[in-house]
Amino acid sequence: MKRKRLLTLLGSVCLALMLAVPLVASCAPATPEEAAGEIAELESKLTVEKAKSSGLEDDVADLEDEIAALKKPAEVLKWKPSCWASAGIHWRCLCNICDYITEASDGRIVAEPTLPGALCAVPQQIEFVSTGATPAMFLYLDYWEGKVPLYMLASNASHVLYKPWEIRQYLQYEANGRVLELIREETDKYYPGIHIVTPVVVTREFCCTASTVPIYGIEDIPGIKYRTGATADAGAWESLGAATTWFPGGECYTSLATGLVDAISYACASDYLEMGWDDVTDYWIREPYTQDTMGYWFAVNEAEWGELTDDLKAIVSTAVGAADTYAIYDGAKVNAEAWEIAEERGIEIIDWSAEDILIYQKAVLDATEEFSTDAPSQEALQILQDFLIKYEPGIAELAGLK
Repeated sequence: MKRKRLLTLLGSVCLALMLAVPLVASCAPATPEEAAGEIAELESKLTVEKAKSSGLEDDVADLEDEIAALKKPAEVLKWKPSCWASAGIHWRCLCNICDYITEASDGRIVAEPTLPGALCAVPQQIEFVSTGATPAMFLYLDYWEGKVPLYMLASNASHVLYKPWEIRQYLQYEANGRVLELIREETDKYYPGIHIVTPVVVTREFCCTASTVPIYGIEDIPGIKYRTGATADAGAWESLGAATTWFPGGECYTSLATGLVDAISYACASDYLEMGWDDVTDYWIREPYTQDTMGYWFAVNEAEWGELTDDLKAIVSTAVGAADTYAIYDGAKVNAEAWEIAEERGIEIIDWSAEDILIYQKAVLDATEEFSTDAPSQEALQILQDFLIKYEPGIAELAGLK
């Protein structure tokens, strides 16, 4: 019985071994010839995976470059613009522009206002921007009307547009923006390398006359020694009998104190208080304004502007627009307060009669036409005259415009 079981067990083992032989044979490595198809398939897959790997390496390299660029300190542009004034509405406006640019650009442009004369004399400001000696300036173009006559109309629009929206409309939008186009064309001609940033900054200035003698109306003008920096204003006063002159604003206080001049038109009542002119004058003419609403231009060197990214260009333009809006509010507020303070300090406030104001305005318009002899100025003057007919019919009628 035991022998029978042993034989049965041996038979089972032999059978298992016989069945296992084909299985082992089937798992044996194939020869290269036998695996040629499989090898080709695997090699094809390997090529694909290598290509994927190469692409990932390129992606990794690009990401590493981007990270390195972000970690690298950005180039900081440093602007130190000046304007013509060291205090008052215009100076505060420049400070606001600089603050807005610096903050909104996250310090990529650090704009710091500098006092007139710190980098160059005021009459050199436009050349400094044009040549790239400085990146930016806040320009009152009237300073250079001797070289570019159109700048007389670019700065103060003949002293007859007393509403902020009027001067902005005239300079930027009227006649499809032709005046702004003319300003840029003339600037490119005489001062190449300047980019004028729009919008124009309009200051509600209420520019007035301060004097050591009373000037109650037109009949008191003959013989007056009068300092002004505006061509049309000078022409008007000369036609009415005054002797006009010009010198830098820094000399006004002493000139009044020493009697070199009898009257000065320079800025507005709030500026006069800040500069202490109430100590050396007794009379301030509130109406007519020698200038009221004036245009100022933030200018950037053309090469510098071209290097700015689109977002930085937008930031600069937006900063100028924001400062423009505030300047109108600032001017109206501080001047309303200034007239009250001046009167409290003993200044006699003079308002001319309506008839004398009209005579003065007519004289200003005549002087504007007299000095607008070049083609660009004549074209801008025609646009101004058409504008007056449309929006200021009283002045237009006085001037005989139709």
